[in-house]
Amino acid sequence: HIDLEIADGALKRVTSPKSAVAHFTSAIDLLRSKGQSALLPRLYFERAHAYEAMGDVAHVRDDLRSVLRVVASWEASIEDFERRAAIGIWSDASRRQLISIELQQSDVGAAFSYADARRTAAPQDRGSAKPRRPLSHIEVQRALAPNAAIVEYVTTGDTLVAFVITPTDLRAVTLPAIT
Repeated sequence: HIDLEIADGALKRVTSPKSAVAHFTSAIDLLRSKGQSALLPRLYFERAHAYEAMGDVAHVRDDLRSVLRVVASWEASIEDFERRAAIGIWSDASRRQLISIELQQSDVGAAFSYADARRTAAPQDRGSAKPRRPLSHIEVQRALAPNAAIVEYVTTGDTLVAFVITPTDLRAVTLPAIT
């Protein structure tokens, strides 16, 4: 039943984004009131796309960050690496979109924080239950030798972004992704 509601909201997103937002908000509120979180990432993600259709970047960011929060709350209780990877689909998609948004808003530091969070979100090996904390670009800069640089790559849909960090600079270079 709820899957049909999600599909209905996705269809409304095309013709009436405002109606889709109301539809998804109602579904989110209902699930939250029942303490059911299984479909929340999808609903937040879909609502973010409806807000995007309306040109409301602030609400897009809020909903994508909500996806990350819900998935992070699950990851803390899931020890199995494969299951963590499966639920990571929502957080990966949200992070990629947040990186794109932050780059469009010229906030390279925020974009890098989402890219680095993506890299450090999974445990380093199957025996590790805790992911590492992502470093801010400022922490990375402080740790670099004067002549050093770090390049971190991330894909965001149809582009490849290279974050180049030196002790004094942070840049994002956008390249076409290889298809």
